[in-house]
Amino acid sequence: MDGGFSSAALCLSAASSLAFALADGFWTGLWLCFLSGASLAGVQMPGLKLLADRTSGRARARGSAIYTSCYALGAAGSFLLAGVAEGFSAWRSTFVVSGIGPLLALAVIPLLPPVLKDAAAAAPRLDFRPIFRNRALMAYVIAFAGNTWEVLAVRVWFVAYLTWILGLPGNRLALPGPAVISGLASLVGFPVNIAVAELALRYGRSMVIATCVISVLVCVALAITAGGAGADRPAIAGSGAGDQHRRCRGADEWCRRSS
Repeated sequence: MDGGFSSAALCLSAASSLAFALADGFWTGLWLCFLSGASLAGVQMPGLKLLADRTSGRARARGSAIYTSCYALGAAGSFLLAGVAEGFSAWRSTFVVSGIGPLLALAVIPLLPPVLKDAAAAAPRLDFRPIFRNRALMAYVIAFAGNTWEVLAVRVWFVAYLTWILGLPGNRLALPGPAVISGLASLVGFPVNIAVAELALRYGRSMVIATCVISVLVCVALAITAGGAGADRPAIAGSGAGDQHRRCRGADEWCRRSS
């Protein structure tokens, strides 16, 4: 069934989130984190394939930009909802709230439009040898693997970085919780991703890459001045630079697709 794999992954995501509300212990939490990550893998790329099979041309490029930007929106929403829910109730309630999102997405899959005729493909095969022989494709695969590594590092450590910075001497500020701040800051990434993709479509990759380089330098400068031990600064600077590089590289890919 079209979308069946993503539907199963969404069910797994909801189940793992709801199970966190009842979890107790390191190993239980570790396995639930594994299941949650597996469900994300089962939704993100198969979901992009569902979108690509139903669009073409510039609509596909713009749709891909919006789809991938929704990752930033979802991450921001999870931080924000977790911070708000924890403020009103116990920490376990945050996982109950998180488990509702996949169920809402599950209800949308039956509403998908039909696949375009020119997007119809043969049944998938498990022969990966042609993929491994395609050096250009493998270069993108390896680059995307490294990119995913640093993107998740930014998302996972965002709250921890804020907690550390706010705990430094002189940084005792009357602010909302780190989860709420992280959510609001991450929300900025959603329109920025779409805007960068539009700039790549309109003006080409060179201008967008130059702009992203400037953005990376600003992020590195801000991270270096964050304070703390010198050994901590490269990690923070690398994470900030990596997130900006992701936007730049994503815009480059969307521009290639539309050309």
